[in-house]
Amino acid sequence: MPLTRLLRDSLGESNTELQLLLNVVTESLCGLDAAGNVTFCNDALLKLTQYGTEEIIGNNLDELLRHRSPSETTDPSQECTVGKVIESPREIHIVGDVFWRKDGSFFPVDYRSRPLRLPSSGTEYVLIIHDITERSCTEEELRRSQDCLAESQRLTHIGSWSWKTDQRESVFWSDEHYRIFGMEPGSGRMGFEESMERLHPEDAPIFRSLVKESIATRKGFEAELRIALPDGSIRNVHGIGLPIIDEAGNVVEVVGTTTDVTDRKRVERELRLAQFSLEHSAGAVDWVSPNGRFVYVNEEPCRQLGRSREELLTLSIPDIAPPITKEAW
Repeated sequence: MPLTRLLRDSLGESNTELQLLLNVVTESLCGLDAAGNVTFCNDALLKLTQYGTEEIIGNNLDELLRHRSPSETTDPSQECTVGKVIESPREIHIVGDVFWRKDGSFFPVDYRSRPLRLPSSGTEYVLIIHDITERSCTEEELRRSQDCLAESQRLTHIGSWSWKTDQRESVFWSDEHYRIFGMEPGSGRMGFEESMERLHPEDAPIFRSLVKESIATRKGFEAELRIALPDGSIRNVHGIGLPIIDEAGNVVEVVGTTTDVTDRKRVERELRLAQFSLEHSAGAVDWVSPNGRFVYVNEEPCRQLGRSREELLTLSIPDIAPPITKEAW
């Protein structure tokens, strides 16, 4: 039975019977008159606030539970959200307000109010109050985890994404994924086809084929791809995708990560160029370990000594220069 109906049906009962009904309710609740003064409350509210019945009944709820600090001083600068209750002709829901206990400690609350029109005393308001400390802590931990994840993705240049297979619509792009694609974080959802337009023309059909195969085989995939940025530059990425399968065995979503490997690819190209230059240098280049063994030789010493590289890498300086003994080396 709705609480407002329960209270209406109990108005003809004695106060004792009505109070028994209120105390059965495990949620903290109270009634307010048009001035915001408490007209009734239950044991759950007394336990939550640590006040006694005589300390709450007849007193202004906002002044008692909201404008308090540990030093017992008032703070009139705070907005009187409880005042919104007695100003609203309809049900109102307030989340994130803070109430203070008798001992000066505080707790976040989520409360709803409903106007209760009584023929004898006009309109009163019923408040159902929830202590959301645990929920707030969980939400704060979640926000902290999300912030850490976003920062770690920014530092490692790894973005994450997901999209629905039935609509080919993006469900989520992380901030770093937007940045990898040359976009401002949160600048709009990108569907599958819109994402394809950002890929290099030679890589788009490859990625499309991989996704199709992944959905058909219900297996993940990896690919080295190129993104064509609006300014004409090319960004190299490593993509990983994984299909999400429902209880019926259907692929309903695909999730994955995109890693910006542009810098790594650049370094690899520079290393290959340096290695090529070293290999074909006109001068002999030898890398010898402390015990005289060859660790690396380019083409020139092989030509000068008439030996293959594989053979030289099994020898040491004393092996090819007899005057130099191992002891002397």
